Amino acid sequence: MDPDVALPSSPLWPSPKVQSLKNKAADLHQELFASDAQKPKYGQIQDSILANIKKGRWAPGDRVPPERKLSEMYEASVGTVRNALQSLVNQGFLSRRQGRGTFVKKSVEHTDSLHYFRFTTDFDAAVQPLSIKCLQRPRRTVRPEVAAFLGLDADTGLFEIHRLFCMGSDPLVYVITFLPENLFGDFDRHSAGAIEEAPLYLLVENSYSLPTLALKERFCAVSADAKVADMLALEPGTPVMKIMMVAFTTRNTPYEYQVSYCDTTERQIFRGSSGPGTSNFSTHGASHEF
Repeated sequence: MDPDVALPSSPLWPSPKVQSLKNKAADLHQELFASDAQKPKYGQIQDSILANIKKGRWAPGDRVPPERKLSEMYEASVGTVRNALQSLVNQGFLSRRQGRGTFVKKSVEHTDSLHYFRFTTDFDAAVQPLSIKCLQRPRRTVRPEVAAFLGLDADTGLFEIHRLFCMGSDPLVYVITFLPENLFGDFDRHSAGAIEEAPLYLLVENSYSLPTLALKERFCAVSADAKVADMLALEPGTPVMKIMMVAFTTRNTPYEYQVSYCDTTERQIFRGSSGPGTSNFSTHGASHEF
């Protein structure tokens, strides 16, 4: 991480909550990577369903087989299967829809989504598409101030990714993302090109079976320092919008810290419904969803 790109120095939560967040991360790691040995039947069924999700047999948004079909597959009672499914619902991996069945949970709208950063010059002007440029392959780092946001020990290893969101050749958003090694141990195997193909949260969801279930965000205006100005092709000191975000996955576990710097000097970030003369803002968890 470049020292001249400032990150907040204080966590989003009071320090007594840090241990609770550490416990959640440890529990999630255990759930994802623990052995099957000596687990009860419903626990083995949970692990098998999670493995099928991870392998892509059931993708986010897919309906999993009915309880009776699963009971035949796993040679278990319907009650045991129901307990396994309910546990996965409680943990945030699955969701139930009345009269429709049980589905693999999908991510909420993420700040990584190119639909989130909709830049325009007028209320009625067309929104132009953005593209992703990854500036480097994910690299390993240790950042105590970032670990605090994620409820982790100060010396926890992190992956750091730098990207630009561009409109044509113009860089509009400079994004710095941190992911913990304990959940993404091989993340540096992904090339910069692979990270450019889709928003990062979709890579996390599809490759690691960790949907984004909620976000917490803070917004402020700052002066672009030398590094940010260089990335966004601005003069140092130009005002930019800074967005600090923590993303949460199953069991309300924080899995990502992200800082975005947005150039709004000529184009502004647009929020609103598609209908004329209306404004329709909605929330999902702690995040705006558009």
